[in-house]
Amino acid sequence: MIIKKRGQVSTELFFAIGFILLFFMAITLINFEKNQSVKNISTDIELRNICLSIANAITNVYSKGMGATEIIKLDNHKAEFNLDNQVIMLDDSYTCTIPITDVTDGTPNTVFTITSNSLRITNLYEIVYINLDPFCITYNANYAEDSNEEKLLHY
Repeated sequence: MIIKKRGQVSTELFFAIGFILLFFMAITLINFEKNQSVKNISTDIELRNICLSIANAITNVYSKGMGATEIIKLDNHKAEFNLDNQVIMLDDSYTCTIPITDVTDGTPNTVFTITSNSLRITNLYEIVYINLDPFCITYNANYAEDSNEEKLLHY
């Protein structure tokens, strides 16, 4: 009789430990799902902030006029500009609207992708350029002289 009671106690103990382990596993699984959800929301908020800061910078640079420049950090995100639909898409998952149509990367393409760490947004002649190399800009000449100080061009 005593041997049966010991066997029964050890079986009950195994069942109790098993239920406790199942309980902790369920809590861990729920906690993991909640953390994943919070991480996804945090990523969406980060993409939203970057996308809106790009759109706001484009508006600010355009409204400030010729020569205005802003730099926006992309933090290793990919930005795709679709000028036909006036949309910016970050990391193929979050989109926001570009407020103006006069935006380009200096090429005739209406869809272009930027993968650098930052965006240089510049207004030249009422067109907003994205990541245009500042050393490749040519300006209209208003005045020029040769080595003999003779006027060659004057508008």
